[in-house]
Amino acid sequence: MNTRAKILAAAFALAAAAGVNAQSSVDKSFTAAGTTCADITWSPEMLAKHPKIGSACQEVMQRNGVTYVKFDGTVKKVAKGGSEVTMDMKGGDKLVLNPDPNRTVNIGGLNPDYPGDQWHAALSRMVVACRAYGLRAIDGPFGDFNDPDGYLLAARRAAALGLEGKWAIHPKQIPLANDVFSPRPEEVARAERILVALDAAASDGKGAAQLDGRLIDAASARMAQNVVQMAAAIKSGLGLKT
Repeated sequence: MNTRAKILAAAFALAAAAGVNAQSSVDKSFTAAGTTCADITWSPEMLAKHPKIGSACQEVMQRNGVTYVKFDGTVKKVAKGGSEVTMDMKGGDKLVLNPDPNRTVNIGGLNPDYPGDQWHAALSRMVVACRAYGLRAIDGPFGDFNDPDGYLLAARRAAALGLEGKWAIHPKQIPLANDVFSPRPEEVARAERILVALDAAASDGKGAAQLDGRLIDAASARMAQNVVQMAAAIKSGLGLKT
């Protein structure tokens, strides 16, 4: 049967993260007689441009009456504000897609079809795993380096989940990451006060204390020590081991 068809390309930018989805605006590039890659018949025009495209087919999907093909490949370049995606496909072929503007093709960006942040669950699990093995959890890249607001929002969401940093793939993103993940002077001052107050309490044989009308204890000390150590490492320029 002939089916209105569009191409869906997916690739994994990070082994631990979900793929980047891109939907092309190319119609009639193939017909589908079924729901497997063997059921796909590519148009002569598509085969002329990409003779190995059949070997790159990974999965055939149906959504709202439209047939999509998922490719086995790697996104190599996102250009023109996300309106052009270049993939290296399995078999050595290269494919250029023009994604639907309603879908995210920005690495690390949000998918408008998902009610919230689709990265939340994966990042939360990564943080838990890193804490269990004494590792520092670092968030991955944000592909659109011309979108500082998007980068800041992604970094703040990551920081809220307990991640300690975020990739910067362009010099523009370095000050943004530093702004989000570096402790503020007032945070450092309060952390130092917490440690002083708990030291005084320990001298009196107490395991907890009160500071500014709030209870502080060993857990507070651990968090305060992290803030103070990070601030000291930043100030010294030595950084922390990852």
